[in-house]
Amino acid sequence: MKRIQLVSLIIVFCTIFLVACKPGANWSLEKNHLVIKNDAGMTEWICFLNSTPEEEWGSILDSIYTITLKNGVTVIQGAAFENCHNLTEVYMANSVHTIEEWAFDSCTSLEKIRWSKNLKIIEEEAFSCCALKEIVFPEGVQEIHANAFLYCDELKRAVFPGSTYLITGVMEAERLEQLVFLGNRPEKITNIPISLFGQPANTQTLTIYYLNKNKQLWMPNGETEWNGIPIIGIDSLDDLPKYD
Repeated sequence: MKRIQLVSLIIVFCTIFLVACKPGANWSLEKNHLVIKNDAGMTEWICFLNSTPEEEWGSILDSIYTITLKNGVTVIQGAAFENCHNLTEVYMANSVHTIEEWAFDSCTSLEKIRWSKNLKIIEEEAFSCCALKEIVFPEGVQEIHANAFLYCDELKRAVFPGSTYLITGVMEAERLEQLVFLGNRPEKITNIPISLFGQPANTQTLTIYYLNKNKQLWMPNGETEWNGIPIIGIDSLDDLPKYD
């Protein structure tokens, strides 16, 4: 009798678990648009994927073209949207402060991101193998971890705010042309140019730009290069040349 009761409890628990993971109050997927409403929805979405037969993952992930992370989502969990190959655009509410590792890994069509204004941390390979052409990190971003944008082969420009103090090997970008810093040199910036971008960037086409108001921070002795890369002062982002 006890064994029967235990089995019944397990069945009931599993049923409740699976029902809780399905679309509902906390997340939805309709007309190629995935909406995550809060952290509970993020957990339920991942639970839904994990409870779905592996052979069905591809059709589900490929059906997602846009993602909205609403106010109430604070952490984009690791590998949450990995391999969403048709995803083109992501909207993050300002409640998001952390993007965990591999969150958008291999989203090979992802070109546009509306960043959270309160984003602080981007973890390892969070956006590897995406189609981003330009990244303007919002003021407030503090840490960008190793290879966060690895193999983003279309990337031409990356703009870092003054709040960023840690950059460790963020991306491989052979076509990168412009690396722009709006504040001082980050306190902890490693491996430039060899692995700031995952692999050696093309230093023949890469230029570092800084704001003229920060000239003494960047060129205290009148330097014209930083680790072999030309550095040029500008008054504002409007002064940046168009990239190819």
